[in-house]
Amino acid sequence: MNIIDNLKVENKLCYIMGDFNINLTNYGSHTETQDYIDAMFQHSFILLINKPTRNTTTTATVIYNIYSNDVLETNYVTHGIIYKDIYDHLPIFLLTKINDTVIETKVYNEQTTTTFKENIDQITWNDIYASRNPQKSYSKFLNEILFV
Repeated sequence: MNIIDNLKVENKLCYIMGDFNINLTNYGSHTETQDYIDAMFQHSFILLINKPTRNTTTTATVIYNIYSNDVLETNYVTHGIIYKDIYDHLPIFLLTKINDTVIETKVYNEQTTTTFKENIDQITWNDIYASRNPQKSYSKFLNEILFV
């Protein structure tokens, strides 16, 4: 059983969001896009973003997406697109109310991105690369990256 099937069987709440580089406006004309969206629906994930998230002078595509298996929409307050140009991409967001838990967020802009890149350059990667155990490598990586 794969992870997505487990979520459904165990009735776990899940949000999947990011830049998938799959243009959802191609649903009717691109088999791979149709298969992707159909697979998400088949696993009870609904699409929350359906407006263009990447704009150029000649195109508007829906490539930043948020999916939720919360089909009753009981655990999120709102979601959407922030209409502030970051290059030719528009950021997406989701506000949730999960067991009154505070979810930490970070602001991403040119200054924070530059600072993050500078801090990443300071990390010693030898321990992460040296481990032959992927879980240990990931844990070390996560420990380093969370404190950047």
